[in-house]
Amino acid sequence: LTVAENPGGIYTWTKSGSTTPLSNNRTLKVTQTGTYIVDVLACAGQFSAKDSVVVDVEPAPTAVIQSVGATTVCKGQGSVSLTATGQTGATFKWDNGSTGTFRNVNTDSVHTFDYFCYSYNACGDSTISNKIKVIVNDIPVAPTISHSQGVYTASSTTAHWFYKLKGTTVWKDAGIQAKIYTPTNLSVGDSVAAREKENDCFSVYSNAELFGSIGISNVNNPDAELGIYPNPNNGVFFLSFSEINSMNVELSIRNMIGQEVLQKSMDLNGNHIEEIDLSSVESGFYMLTVSNGEQRYTRRVVIQ
Repeated sequence: LTVAENPGGIYTWTKSGSTTPLSNNRTLKVTQTGTYIVDVLACAGQFSAKDSVVVDVEPAPTAVIQSVGATTVCKGQGSVSLTATGQTGATFKWDNGSTGTFRNVNTDSVHTFDYFCYSYNACGDSTISNKIKVIVNDIPVAPTISHSQGVYTASSTTAHWFYKLKGTTVWKDAGIQAKIYTPTNLSVGDSVAAREKENDCFSVYSNAELFGSIGISNVNNPDAELGIYPNPNNGVFFLSFSEINSMNVELSIRNMIGQEVLQKSMDLNGNHIEEIDLSSVESGFYMLTVSNGEQRYTRRVVIQ
């Protein structure tokens, strides 16, 4: 603040509400908002004058940004929200030129970037905020799986295994990460699948395989499957037929000397589970044959 020069003048600056002199010079540098008063005496005190001015000191700009939630995410899974705070009345300009308190970081592309913003006060002064690193990781490729006799094998050595109970829609984590998975708690009609995981990002699910199925084909539907579970068993087990349409089949089970212990005709259409009860036969190895008149499939059943 500066007052006009008066030859031989005496200047006294004070702040409203206080009688303590702040300066006896023509100029006064202020750093606080308030009303400032200057008293001037001139001509050996024969003349006096007083004036005042209201000063609004704009605070220096400050800027701090924070994330709302995680800053390491997977591609395509939501967005990362950033929020800026600063001095009263601050305006913010982000690194991409957008303005405002909030910024959403798109996760549609894989990238790593340090995000920041500038804070401005009413005087046009500015400062830069801290930086927040956002990492968007790629989604790994899903594995493929196959199975044989209740043992499931993935194309990846680090596959995470999941199962889905028959009649449900929710996949459950089996808690197994390996190339090979041998489930012990599933029943015929349940499903098995796998996912890959990299940088905390899961792939989509692999192809799903029915538990207990052996993967045989038939002339009516190459995707048809026959499952035997459990095997070995105590004489009571299940046959699971899936994706079989209008297939008339003959079922025969014989002991190791060729004696037939069970013969059954079945008309199948779509998915079907058949319970087999051989609890009255002796323990040992038995040969199960399924025939549709054009093709025959033979599997070994172990009764303990």
